[in-house]
Amino acid sequence: MYTYQGKGMIAKDLSTVLVVDDKEDIIFVIRSALEEQSVNFFSATNGRDALRLLHEHSFDLLLLDVKMPDLSGFEICRLVKNNELWRGSKVIMVSASNFADDKLRAFEAGADDYISKPFRVKELQARIKVMLNLRKAERDLRERNDQLLELIRVSEMINLRPDLRTTAEEVVKSAVRLAKADCAYLLLWEEEKNQYLCAACTDLETHNCNMVLPEDQGLLGQIHQEGHLIVVPNYSTWEHRVSSPLNLHYETAGIPLRLGRRHLGVVIVGMHQTESHFAPADLEILTTLANQAAIAIENAQLYSNLIQSGERYRLLAENASDLIITLDRKGRLTYVNERVRTLLGYRPEEMQNKEFNKFLTPEGELVLQRLLEGLSHTSLALPEVNQTLEIEANSKTGDLINLEFTWGLLYEQKEIMGLQAIGRDVRTRKREAEQERMRALGQLASGVAHDFNNVLANVLGHAQLLETETEDPDILQTLRIIEQSALDGAETVRRIQEFTGHHMQQNLDLIDVNVVVQSTIDLTRPRWRDDAQSKGLKVEIERELEFMPSIRGKAAELREVLINLVNNALDAMPQGGGKIGFRTFAEKEMVCLDVWDSGNGMSPEVRRHIFEPFYTTKGVRGTGLGLSMAYGIISRYGGQITCESTPGVGTTFHIRLPAAPKEDLQPEREKRRASSLRHNPNYRGNILAIDDEPNIRNVVSRALAMSGFTVEVASNGLEAMSLLARATSQRQPPYDLVFSDLGMPEMSGWEVAREFYRLWPQIPLVLVTGWGDQLDADKMVEYHVSHTIAKPFNISELVSLAARFIPQNNG
Repeated sequence: MYTYQGKGMIAKDLSTVLVVDDKEDIIFVIRSALEEQSVNFFSATNGRDALRLLHEHSFDLLLLDVKMPDLSGFEICRLVKNNELWRGSKVIMVSASNFADDKLRAFEAGADDYISKPFRVKELQARIKVMLNLRKAERDLRERNDQLLELIRVSEMINLRPDLRTTAEEVVKSAVRLAKADCAYLLLWEEEKNQYLCAACTDLETHNCNMVLPEDQGLLGQIHQEGHLIVVPNYSTWEHRVSSPLNLHYETAGIPLRLGRRHLGVVIVGMHQTESHFAPADLEILTTLANQAAIAIENAQLYSNLIQSGERYRLLAENASDLIITLDRKGRLTYVNERVRTLLGYRPEEMQNKEFNKFLTPEGELVLQRLLEGLSHTSLALPEVNQTLEIEANSKTGDLINLEFTWGLLYEQKEIMGLQAIGRDVRTRKREAEQERMRALGQLASGVAHDFNNVLANVLGHAQLLETETEDPDILQTLRIIEQSALDGAETVRRIQEFTGHHMQQNLDLIDVNVVVQSTIDLTRPRWRDDAQSKGLKVEIERELEFMPSIRGKAAELREVLINLVNNALDAMPQGGGKIGFRTFAEKEMVCLDVWDSGNGMSPEVRRHIFEPFYTTKGVRGTGLGLSMAYGIISRYGGQITCESTPGVGTTFHIRLPAAPKEDLQPEREKRRASSLRHNPNYRGNILAIDDEPNIRNVVSRALAMSGFTVEVASNGLEAMSLLARATSQRQPPYDLVFSDLGMPEMSGWEVAREFYRLWPQIPLVLVTGWGDQLDADKMVEYHVSHTIAKPFNISELVSLAARFIPQNNG
């Protein structure tokens, strides 16, 4: 028998819990324990009914009785953890047995927690709460990571082809993905005509693209006037609705595209089902997309204007400044003008009557061959004719010259005799276009990095707070994986900034290679254990780690190298599985790390190319960048990575890194864990924390308060000024320390710092920023900023910083 004890329909925004126990009195007790929590509650008295429920619903948490008549809790747990759709569910095993073997079997089956009968209701409630929080944190982190990848994907796409149509089409596609919407429109504002033009939409069935809509009507008018996100819960019954070709029915959201004070247009997303709603976090990330899309649209419009202007100038000056050539049907040059001297360094007579491909690169020869093959067709509408095609040529000095030719047919007595072309050197234009793409990508990456650092600060802070509230080793292990993933996400953001030139020179940390090896094993466990077992493979991990000196580097980057090697080893495993091993040792002034596997190995030909960019043996599954990236990271640290491989035996990668100088300090163990934070309940001091993100305010307030500090919070600079006035009337000084976010509406962190210094110059102020280490040191001095802390931050660093600025009376 199975039942659902919820109230009415299943609520999508509530956690869903399944209890499986052959004792209905136990189910009743657990259901009673969950009365205080709002959840969708399901129960089953046997394994078969439980499996039926699992096929019908998605569960956040399962509480499984160990012993049942048909399927045991162990069997159900294994089925859940080996199923791609179910494995994310948390599992608590409930057993009347206190045997250690049962507990071991539970965790071997993949259980996340274990509780023995009889249990205390308060303990059960606490364990359930922790598991549901973990499930939510993992889901939120995964969703935010997917959204970041989507933002990066669309930014790369619109910068590869900076034309307006491509930009608009990619923005609406991404808007649908990010907001989980049913339709999306991008409407550009035409100031001269006082109207909107639909540049792109996903509503292809009703042919609404390229439509024109008047301004100052309905939703478009409100968005233009108010200049911010507007959400309409039910568009079909909205009082301001006007007749429109837009296919909007129920919940609808509109985001303005603004660049400074300029209104560029609107992005609108809509739902077609009454029960579908936008999540606040999705709207936030959609607003980020709109902000970056506005920059890309502006660049696309400027790029289009630049191309049109350049083309007009070329038509005026082509006879004097362009290369003009004619070819016969065999590709021999029958005419070359004087411009060839400055472009290629040849005299016209040196090229006359010679085959043009002799002066081209292999890639250029292919383009020319395609053109000449087209001459054999009787049709005069050859696809390449009257189009611009780029051909790579070699100058007389051996330089590569990029020439862009406009091709036409050469006639004699109405018979096609060959080709004529006007060519120009496009190297400068290509460099400028590349610089413009990189600049736009840098702006986009910088903005995305700031917003994503805020998201990571929220995830990391709450995960670390949860660590301080539990001592269960399994829960702590899971929390630390979440914590490490957030820290690695921050490192990924840093590398994006570094790649686009929006990141200052980083300082390398002292790191323990053995610690990185162990964290790599932990982070890849789902793949080498769970995924491998689901495919019938048994993979063993062996380690032989010796005490070694520290190295200078970044733990997240080195871990990325090792994770890539583990994934490659797993892809090369033979039928049945094999072994992956790690060995570390010191050798003279070097720290040595060998990563080996008993996989299929590589041929000498493959091994010669593995470190080349874009070289892959995995087909469409691989990018060919993993080992190239690993080579770059190890080389940047002053080390070497080499490979030995024998087909049918296995592969070994040898990594050699220079040891850090002995006079350096001992390594900091990557990042201080929240569980190692020893709060000093005797800390005293009044602190004001200002941040427009409520979740980050919560993290800062809780972390400081649990260490003894008295904390007041403000959601913006104006509210902070009000709190300051009230506190001033109660005590002198009003605060001992101020933490302020940098990017806030109405009053920025810089303005807050200036105002606080004007009123209370003795109060230190620390800026908390998602812009990383990009703050200008001179500006910090100008605004009297005492210190900065970058998001995401460890709560232990936050508390230590507060204790540093607030003198403590230990007497």
